[in-house]
Amino acid sequence: MGKDMQRALLWAILFTSCFLLWDNYQVYKGEKSFFHTEAVEQQAVADAASSVPTGKDIDATVPSAVAVKDPVVVETDRMKVTFDREGAVIVGTEMTLIPRQADWTEVGLAGLILDRKPAENLGNVDLLEITKNRTYVAQSGLVGGNFPNHKDQYKLVSQKLSMGDADKLDVIFEATKGGVTVKKTYTFNRGHYGIDVSTEVVNNSGAAIQPSAYYQLTRDGGKPEGESSMYSTYTGPAFYSDEEKFQKLEFGDIADNSASFEKFTNNGWLAMVQHHFVSAWVPANGEERENYAREVSKNLYSVGTLVKLGTIESGKSVTDKAVLYSGPQDQDRLEQIAPGLELVVDYGWLTMAIQKADLLAPVLPLRHRRQLGLGHRASDLHREGDSLSGFGRRLSFDGPHEGSHAAYEAAAGSLQGRQAASQPGHDGALPHGKDQSGRRLPPDHAADSRVPRALLGASGFR
Repeated sequence: MGKDMQRALLWAILFTSCFLLWDNYQVYKGEKSFFHTEAVEQQAVADAASSVPTGKDIDATVPSAVAVKDPVVVETDRMKVTFDREGAVIVGTEMTLIPRQADWTEVGLAGLILDRKPAENLGNVDLLEITKNRTYVAQSGLVGGNFPNHKDQYKLVSQKLSMGDADKLDVIFEATKGGVTVKKTYTFNRGHYGIDVSTEVVNNSGAAIQPSAYYQLTRDGGKPEGESSMYSTYTGPAFYSDEEKFQKLEFGDIADNSASFEKFTNNGWLAMVQHHFVSAWVPANGEERENYAREVSKNLYSVGTLVKLGTIESGKSVTDKAVLYSGPQDQDRLEQIAPGLELVVDYGWLTMAIQKADLLAPVLPLRHRRQLGLGHRASDLHREGDSLSGFGRRLSFDGPHEGSHAAYEAAAGSLQGRQAASQPGHDGALPHGKDQSGRRLPPDHAADSRVPRALLGASGFR
């Protein structure tokens, strides 16, 4: 074979590899593969249409976003969380350690050259919020009968609303309707964005009931304010299950009932994703559930899951547990909460390149992996006493890991007897695994959460 033929063959291999890499990236983003067929597409649309939830119980979970009249504000070391007494739902999460950044386009290219500074002191990042331009809330409640849901008034039981110097803070709400009492306990842990949510259902109605608990996120379809115009990242809902893995949903597909996702499962999570941040509900693993996604009103969407609580006899009670995460897209935090949750991180066009680069990690010395931000594992960091790198596959915020959702690890106990089930892990507990230490990392109380500007550009956090 001549040199010209060899050169042509190498070029062909290079172009083919680049094309396949590009095609895989399109599939990763939730787009169609170049090799998809029309028949497969039509079947997917048909399956999606049949998976749209119907029924009175699910319809009852559709929210109506209104201004909060009597808010309850809770302060932790990392967040300021606002509750609405109507439904005891979360309508605000302010990231008190993450300042809001102006986009470089505020001063323009000429402004950058002339060293003009954008406006400062823009306040902190608000993730969940209700404003004239944004509706984004986390809700939960019961359906299947005349039970308290997110439209009913709850009584605040707790007196303490500030974490102060404590390591943990419990905020408790209670409501009774139709002889059924629901007590919601939100547990905040120092150093963490994840919230342990416990829903206790006490049946004093005089008859057996079969309620279902729902956990849902409701958001408008707009992009986050201040998103960089230099590149586009995904904004919208996502589901994850062992069966179908990571599934992104477009708001437009939800509106026309063509969104395709795993409807019935007993594992996984649901999330609302935007650049740098994510909110996610993670129910206990092993619970039978029904996922749903719907357009509530024009440009307002809900994604959620229904968890069956079984039969509760009169005079008995059942407790269901879940984790609500609302915070930065730190892969090391997210992968400790639930399998696949780290997949919400979106580097735009850099995603595939970063993932391919991470394959080099096993052959590099640990000190070089730390410099490049490749292949970090919690066990390595724990041994070395090092902090996470902010570059590469693990886009890390300073501070402790979020840890595992212990209910995920103890699914069997959760199903055998919910009241005896293990507590959902607060975010510092690492899951046991062959490459995990299984020990608790010490929280960094003084750490500020920052994203490296080198990777994110001028629109990243300071």
